[in-house]
Amino acid sequence: MISKRFFKENPYNEMSAAHFAYISMTVLGNDEVNDKFGDFLRETIDSERATALDEEAEKIRSLEDPQEILSMMKKLNENQNRSILVKKILSKEDEVMPLILKRYLRIRMDKFIETTARVLYLADEKYTRQLYEEYEEIAEPYAQAVLCLIIAMKKIDGMEDFLMNEYERFKEDYIGESFSEFPLLGLHLLYDKY
Repeated sequence: MISKRFFKENPYNEMSAAHFAYISMTVLGNDEVNDKFGDFLRETIDSERATALDEEAEKIRSLEDPQEILSMMKKLNENQNRSILVKKILSKEDEVMPLILKRYLRIRMDKFIETTARVLYLADEKYTRQLYEEYEEIAEPYAQAVLCLIIAMKKIDGMEDFLMNEYERFKEDYIGESFSEFPLLGLHLLYDKY
């Protein structure tokens, strides 16, 4: 059990990448919000960018091959289309997730990590557990940190000590980076201190 004092002495940073990731998964991942944002975006961008946005969206919708879907996770140009890509991945979860999990262990590309995070948040918990089982094999500290947040958001039992240890490790090993904010926010979420 983590004390109330810990949370008082270690507030999460509302301007951190961890908090933005949380908001993007819970708020921007919402279809209605995403659609409204898309409508607003279309009113503010030029016709060339709007065409590119529409073409990329249509390409994502037409993908069927798991390898091509995986490839699109690295090629995605328009963040607005991330929700479409996430839906496509979830529609082919059994075929695509094993490829994503394997790639997640070695990837150093933020947009791939962030798309995977949104997918993991919405997908079957077994995929998050699989990545947790291979946690030490994840090469990118940012990918590890993001997984800490997903574990907490999915409320996986028995992870408090793991998250606390990762918070301390990131704080000590990555001074000047904000990786520790991910497990810290996760602890706040687990203990309803958000």
